[in-house]
Amino acid sequence: MKRAFTVLLALSALGLGIFLWRRAHPPSVVPVIPPEPPAAEVLPSPPVEGPETTTAPPPSAAEALTRGEALAKAGKADEARPLLERVLESDPRGEKGQKAAGILASLHEAQGHPRKALGYRLRSNLSAKDRAEAEAKAKDLAVTALSATPTPDDLVVTVGMGDTLGGIAKKHATTVECLKRVNGILDPHKVREGQRIKVLQGTFRVLVEKSAYRLTLLLDGVVM
Repeated sequence: MKRAFTVLLALSALGLGIFLWRRAHPPSVVPVIPPEPPAAEVLPSPPVEGPETTTAPPPSAAEALTRGEALAKAGKADEARPLLERVLESDPRGEKGQKAAGILASLHEAQGHPRKALGYRLRSNLSAKDRAEAEAKAKDLAVTALSATPTPDDLVVTVGMGDTLGGIAKKHATTVECLKRVNGILDPHKVREGQRIKVLQGTFRVLVEKSAYRLTLLLDGVVM
């Protein structure tokens, strides 16, 4: 009996000890995190349609001629020339091209460029008398162009210290041979500081006539 009481007392003490220990050391509570809701599907935004960038078509010959003529009358020669050139290139023999050539000739005459003006004049529709006079004038201008005499159409360069004929030719998009021919220079290595060199300015064009076995050099439309 005494032994059973002792066992019961020991069990009671053990239970009390466990109870007291649990109160002193409560179990840690692990928070329960609810699962995240599934992410909503993000659909790509439809492309924003802006105004279409289209390259404006070039004006017709009639439009270019009208605009070019108006700009020429307004004194805006630099804006008028590209339009009139386009007309002349697209309709060289037609009425529009002939009119554009006449306006271009007048613009260059007003700016003091006789050779360029004459070149356009020769491309316009002239009477037989006017053409003969223009061609005679063209011959005089050709002689002057190929001489050392400066003209309003050309550029005159003053040789500086260390300048060479080759350097001048490269700078002004010409050749040493052309500078020698125009300026009467025999030795390209003997240019001196302060010497004035004439540089032909303009557009060279070669006209080949196979049937006549003839090659013609033109500068700004004028036969050289």
